[in-house]
Amino acid sequence: MTACSRPATGATAASILFQGKIQIPNAEYKDDLSPLDEGCECPVCKAHTKSYVRHLFATKEILGPILASMHNMYFLTHLVSQIRESILNGNFHEFRDTFLNSYGKVQNQISA
Repeated sequence: MTACSRPATGATAASILFQGKIQIPNAEYKDDLSPLDEGCECPVCKAHTKSYVRHLFATKEILGPILASMHNMYFLTHLVSQIRESILNGNFHEFRDTFLNSYGKVQNQISA
C-alpha cells in the first residue's frame, strides 16, 4: 500500500467509502451533516461532517485534502485487515461477495 499514492492524492477529492467513492466537493454535500462514511471509526469521520470537508475543498484549505487522505488510508488499512481476517477464518469468498455487493452503491444512487 505504501507504494501507491492514489489514496493520499487529495487533488482528486475522492473519499473512499464502504459503499463506493464520493466526490466530496460536489454541491450535494453542502448541507450534509453526516460523517464521510457512516459507521467508520477513523478520526476524520468521528469529528468532521461531509459539509465541513466540502467547505475545506471549496475554499482551497489544505486541511481538506489532508482529511480526505487520512480517511482513505484508514479505509484501505481497515479493508486489508478485514480481508486478512476473512482469509484466516476461511470465509474470504463470502467477505468478498458482501463487500462487492455493497461497494459502488453510492455511485449507482448518484447516477440513477
